[in-house]
Amino acid sequence: MDTMNDNIQFNEQSLSDLVDYLSNVAHFMIDVNKEVLYKELFANSEIIKSFISDRNTKMLCISKLETDEPNSSQIQINTDLFYKNSKSSTCCFIKKESALEINELKNFSSQIQVLNFSGDSSDSNVLSFMQNYIQNAFSPFFNSFQNSVSGGSSNESKQIKSTTLQTLQNKMSELVFLLNQSQKNSDIPSVKLELEAEFKELLNEIRAQGKEPSVDDFQDKMNENFITKLSNTINRWKVDISSVLKLDRQISQGNTLQEITFWKDYETSLLNSK
Repeated sequence: MDTMNDNIQFNEQSLSDLVDYLSNVAHFMIDVNKEVLYKELFANSEIIKSFISDRNTKMLCISKLETDEPNSSQIQINTDLFYKNSKSSTCCFIKKESALEINELKNFSSQIQVLNFSGDSSDSNVLSFMQNYIQNAFSPFFNSFQNSVSGGSSNESKQIKSTTLQTLQNKMSELVFLLNQSQKNSDIPSVKLELEAEFKELLNEIRAQGKEPSVDDFQDKMNENFITKLSNTINRWKVDISSVLKLDRQISQGNTLQEITFWKDYETSLLNSK
């Protein structure tokens, strides 16, 4: 199947204009040499043409990958966004529609959205810039849109239910919270002092009689098997509690937020062991 849009007409000048736009934006977004990028884009003209007119090509990514040589980098041009396991910077151009309109009435900036993915390859960095985008850009913009729609009388406000917008806002806040939690490096073992099913059943029977369990209630159960099971349960509790009590954390590890989170989680784990 031919995926190219037959209605799109572009010539070498149109291609040159788009390459000029892409190289100018990427130059500032990811600090790449504009002249080198300009030549690289023309060398990949088939990818650029596909971005213009192929409805299946929604994205164009320009990446700058650092090399082992000082002050040296490599440029990659793709139509998909990949996680690169190295220090890199990527500028992503996303079409708003299935194809770009090449005419004097519509400029490229009104048809293309631009995102910048920059930083090292650590997991925390990836989560951090995702949180940064959502918390400080998408979420405030959406909140402003929500306030505008909820108080307006336009067709747009009539088509979108307020409950739907509120649900979206809640989900966005939940995502920000989860991204934030994922970056916290506190690893506190969870202590759950649970009884064997046999002991739970006995306790429930005693409480069903309106009494609080005491040692006397177990006198007729004190055989070797019962004592062994009880001893194993207590020993398991001791190991779980000790795993928390023996934890240590150097002040130099992590930032202030991670330090506060560690001790809060530590306190919660100890309270759960009561």
